[in-house]
Amino acid sequence: MNSSSTSTNAARNRRRRLRKRQIKKVKNVTTTVVTPVPSKRQQKLNMQSWEPTVPKFRFSECTKAYGQALINPFRVFEHLPCIPDTIVLPSNKFLARCRGVMYTASSAGNGYVLFNPFQMAYNDAVDGGTFRGAPIHYTGPTGTYGHTGFSCVITGGAAEAGVIPAGSNSPYDGNFLNDPSRSFRLVAAGLAVRFIGSSFYNGGRVILYRNQSNAAIPNGTSASTLLNDNYAVSVPLSRKMEYITYTPDDPLLLGYQKLAFYDPLSGGADRSSILIYVDGASSSNPAVLEFEAISYFELLGSNIPLTRSEADPVGMASIITGLPTSAPTTSPEVAEQSMWDRAYNALQHMSGPAMATASAAVQLGGMYMKARYGTSRDQFASINYPTQGVTIEDV
Repeated sequence: MNSSSTSTNAARNRRRRLRKRQIKKVKNVTTTVVTPVPSKRQQKLNMQSWEPTVPKFRFSECTKAYGQALINPFRVFEHLPCIPDTIVLPSNKFLARCRGVMYTASSAGNGYVLFNPFQMAYNDAVDGGTFRGAPIHYTGPTGTYGHTGFSCVITGGAAEAGVIPAGSNSPYDGNFLNDPSRSFRLVAAGLAVRFIGSSFYNGGRVILYRNQSNAAIPNGTSASTLLNDNYAVSVPLSRKMEYITYTPDDPLLLGYQKLAFYDPLSGGADRSSILIYVDGASSSNPAVLEFEAISYFELLGSNIPLTRSEADPVGMASIITGLPTSAPTTSPEVAEQSMWDRAYNALQHMSGPAMATASAAVQLGGMYMKARYGTSRDQFASINYPTQGVTIEDV
C-alpha cells in the first residue's frame, strides 16, 4: 500500500469520527419550541369559524324503509315499512291496494279520483248515509257526472250519479280490526294515474292536490280553488305516471288508533284528502286513465303475526324534514333521491342534546316494551330484520 492511499484512508476515518461526535452532540441538545400566542382578532376569527362536531349517525333499516315509502310508495319493498317512533313495539305490517280505470266522461270533459288512505285498512269499507266511507271514489264511463269542479256527494249511502266507490284488497275486514284488542296506524300511502286512451284524445291537464291538513276536500271545489293551494301542481295529460303521496301532519296520525278514529260511519273524521283531478279533455271522446292507490299499515293486537320494529326518532325527524312541500313533478326515483339529500342535510344541523334526548326516549321505549312483553330492547336489537309473517315466538 503506498503513502497516497494511506493518507486518503486516514482522512476518511477522521471525517467519520467527526460526524459521529456531531450526531452525539445533536442528540443531547434539548430544543424548546415557542408557540406564538394568537392575537385577539385571530382568536375571535377562530371562534367564529368553530363548529360543533356532529355525532356519527346511521339511519336504521326501519327508517330507510319509512322514508322510501313516504316518498315512493309504489316501489317494491323487501320488508314492509314501519314508523320508527320511540316505542319499539313489534307490529303486523301489511299493505292494501285498489286499482281501476277512471273517465272524463262528463259534458265538461272532467273527472277525478278521490282517495282516503286510512279507509284502505279494511276491505269492506262502504259509504253510509251522507258519509264517504269507501276509500276510493272515481268518475266512471257513463257520462252522468255533471259538475264543472269536484263533487262527491253521498246520499242514502250511495254516491252521486257518475261517481263509483271502490274498496281495497286489504287482508282484514272491519269486524277484525274493530276488535277491542286491536289498533292500527297508517305508515305511508300514494295515488297514481296514467293516461291509457288514444293518443288522438290526450288533451287536458292533471291537477295533483292534497289537503295538507289531511281533512276531507269540500264538495263544489273548483279547479282554480285547488290550484290556489301552494301544494297543488298541474301538468299536461300524458302517458307519464302522475302521482301524489300522503304526508302526516298530526301526532295523532303517527300513533295507533282504534277503528272508530278513522271510520266516518263510526264518528271518525272523513279524511278523503288526496285528489287527482283531470279537466280540459274532449267531452265527446273522454280521456281514459288507469289509477292505483296503495296504503301501508302497522297493526297491534292479539292473534296476529308480529315482526320487529325499530326506534329512530332522530332519523324520523330528518325524514319528515326532507319531505317535499309541493306535489311531485319528477319521477318517484328522482324525488326519493332529493328527499334523502334534504334528510342528510338536516342531520348535519342536529345538535348533540337532541340526539341525547332521542337516545333517552329509545331507552324509555325499551322499558315500556319490557314491561308489556317481558323482553328488553337490547334483545330485540340483536334480532335480524325478519320478513312479514314471522311471529315473535318464531324470532
